[in-house]
Parts: sequence; C-alpha cells; structure tokens
Amino acid sequence: MSLVSELQKVITFVISAQRRMIFILSISLFLAIYNAVKLLELKLSVLDHCIVAVINCYIGIHIAYVLAYRIWFPELKHLNRLAPFILVYGPLIYLFIVGQRKNQIARKYIFAHMVVPVLVWILFVILVAGSFWGRDLDRVYRPMLRTVAAGSFLLYTILIANKFFRNEIKKSTKIFLLCALMLLMCMGVIVMFFNLHKKQLYATITGPDALSTMVYSIMLLACLLIFTYHYRYRRRSDERAHVAIDSEPYSKSAITHAELEQYEQKIVSLMSGQQAYLDPDLSLKLLAEVLHIPKHYVTQVLNVQMKQNYHQYINTLRVAHACRLIDADPGALLKNIAEHSGFSSMVTFNRSFKTVMNVLPSEYRIRKQAESV
Repeated sequence: MSLVSELQKVITFVISAQRRMIFILSISLFLAIYNAVKLLELKLSVLDHCIVAVINCYIGIHIAYVLAYRIWFPELKHLNRLAPFILVYGPLIYLFIVGQRKNQIARKYIFAHMVVPVLVWILFVILVAGSFWGRDLDRVYRPMLRTVAAGSFLLYTILIANKFFRNEIKKSTKIFLLCALMLLMCMGVIVMFFNLHKKQLYATITGPDALSTMVYSIMLLACLLIFTYHYRYRRRSDERAHVAIDSEPYSKSAITHAELEQYEQKIVSLMSGQQAYLDPDLSLKLLAEVLHIPKHYVTQVLNVQMKQNYHQYINTLRVAHACRLIDADPGALLKNIAEHSGFSSMVTFNRSFKTVMNVLPSEYRIRKQAESV
C-alpha cells in the first residue's frame, strides 16, 4: 500500500507541476504580448527602447515555443531541451549597455557578440530540418550546448558587472540593468547546477520539473522587469506632455504636443542622418532655418521634449562622436578629435566631455588605449 500511495503522490506532483508550469508560461506570454504593444508606443528610434523591444520579442518567442511543446507536443521533449534560446540573453543585455550612451552600436560589436548564438541556432535548425538527430549526435550536441551556455552566462555576467564597476551605466537604467544582471546570474547558476548534477536530477521524477519551474519563473520576472521599463518611460512621456501644455514658459504656446514630437523627430533625423552637429558654425538660428521651423519652437522642443538647452544637446552629440573617434583610433591627437567633432576650442571640448562622460577626454583615451593592449 505504501508503494501505491507514494506513486500516487509522485503522479499528483507531476500533474500539478505541469499545470503550474503552463500557468507561469501563459502569464508570461500574455505579459510579453502586452509589453510588445506598449513598447511600440515608445520611440523605437531610441536604441534603448529598440533593444528592449527585441529582448521582449525574443522572450515571447521562447515562451511560445516552450508552451507549445508543453501543451501540444510533449513527445518532442528533446527539441525543447536542445533549442539554444539561452545563448542570446547575455549578448542582448550587453549590447543594450554598449549602445545606450551613443545611441548606436558598431557592427563589429554586434558580430562579435552574436556570432556564436547565431551559429549554434543555424546548427540546431539544420539538425532538426534534416532529421539528423540520433543518440550519438545527441551525446555530442547536448554537452556542447550546456558548456557554451554556462560559458556565455559566466562571460556576460563578468562583462556587465565590469560596466557597473567602471560606472559606464546611465543612471536612468541602472536599476533596470542591475535587476537584469541578477536574473542573468540566477539563470547561469541554474545551468551550472544542472551541468554538475544532471544525473541526480534525471534519477528523480520531480527534479527536471522543479528546475524547469525555476527557469520559467525567471522568464516571468524578466517580463515583469520589461513591464516596469516601458511603464516608467511612458509615465515620463506623459509628464513631458503635461509640462508641454501646462508649465511655464510654454503654457500659452499654440503648438500641440503632436507637433512637438514631429519637430523633435525632424531634429533627431537631421542630426543622425546628416550629422549637422559636426559643423562648428552651427547655431540655433541656423538650425531653425535648415529645419524650416521657427526658432522659438526649436527651443521649446529642446527644453520640453529633450530636457536640454541648445548647447547641451549639440555638445552631447559632439562628445558622442568624439568617443567614437577615440574608440576607432585611441592614439589620435585630442586636438584633431575636437576639431573633427565640431568643437571650436579645446577648452569647450574638455568641459563638455567632462560634463557628459564624467571623465576628461585624455582619461577616456588612456582607458581605451589600455583596453586595446
């Protein structure tokens, strides 16, 4: 009788665990879809928002894949375990950090950090499409995936933590990235634990399900984290709209909030497309003439939408350009860097660089030279 009762307990646990996992995955998928809709309301021309949208879509695809296997294709258990979804999370979070200061990412960074996940995904698709799975191949692929996954989590945990220690994270995203780092570390611990104790886990019925529940819970927490991200920025946009309509000195302005956003997009397009900020003779008046926008409206857009005055906005773009030049050639003369970035004097260059990057250009260059050694 005791054996039968124990067997009933195990069956009850497995059924309840299955329902629990499907419930967690369903909530996560709903939240990922909701996040996708709300993220589209943000300006995806801002690289931060764009990468978060990509991460959210990737999590949504991952959840849908696992949910489909759990509900409709339980016999394809091996395809769920061998799909290399986890290899992409670390690189995406790291690229988010790399691109947030300059609002762009060099292609070499994208290639360097995405080449391994892409190659493993291509290998997985080829093996599935060609029906090449076999016991011998499984013995090679599965340990390889686990090793690469553990290495990926360890590497990107170190890289992201290094960015924190070097204070290269924007204040507005520090809490978001700290939480993302913690989730990444938890996922890495689970993968390493699985690698070390897989025999003991598979020896029990409840072990794999308990581990899967923890992984799915982390995915749910990631969806909740993205929810807080777009909620925070959407609230900030609402506050900007409120400021544009009600606050001084623009409370009586005839321009609508929609027009402010349209003018802002024109300014951003001009700066990103034609790099007008590189002209040392650029002025507020000249910018207004080029855009065919009244000068006082340009000022209003900068103050209300971007929370900067004209000089702060232009100098921030010039400093970002200077950083790219230093990154490309750390040995270049700072005077030449300043000139090619639109600064008319070294005094202005040093002051603006210090304001934006919290370090002098010479200190930034020394850091980059050390990294290139």
